[in-house]
Amino acid sequence: FLYDGRGVLQLTDATGYHCLRMTVIAKREGDTELANACRYGRNLEGTAPEELAEQTAREAIAGLSGRSLPSGSYPVILKNAVVAELLEAYLLAFYGSRLADGTSCLSGKEGEPVAAGALSIRELPELPEGRVSRRIDDEGTPVSEKYLVRDGLLEQPLFNRKSAGEQGKKST
Repeated sequence: FLYDGRGVLQLTDATGYHCLRMTVIAKREGDTELANACRYGRNLEGTAPEELAEQTAREAIAGLSGRSLPSGSYPVILKNAVVAELLEAYLLAFYGSRLADGTSCLSGKEGEPVAAGALSIRELPELPEGRVSRRIDDEGTPVSEKYLVRDGLLEQPLFNRKSAGEQGKKST
């Protein structure tokens, strides 16, 4: 843990990246909206706390006086941070051990279409605007650039050391 000069708690991981987490509550005429945000950076300056606070406050205010819509199909555009959070929920489907034992919905589909042809999911170890940037993973394996999905095709499962060894693959 690190504290900046103002006494604000900052979190840092083993690779030296810092995480600034923020929650803003907006209230108006009995209506309350909550917005959460998180930003990672190589140093405390890289997290830009004032900018993040403004952005988070704007999101909380924008949510005030929201209304429910009737059930139905609607076209939507999702913010990149929302898409990243949704993809995290499906990350287990890319695990090599789950692909091998058939518990992933992607089992047996390597090299086959698994998404819209315009969709690619790529891991970049040091993406400046990414949710998480890291050079090594939790097992100490260097993180390299890789496509999990390229142009809609399942390209690269994720292997930890154990699953890689069991399947004669390299840890990713």
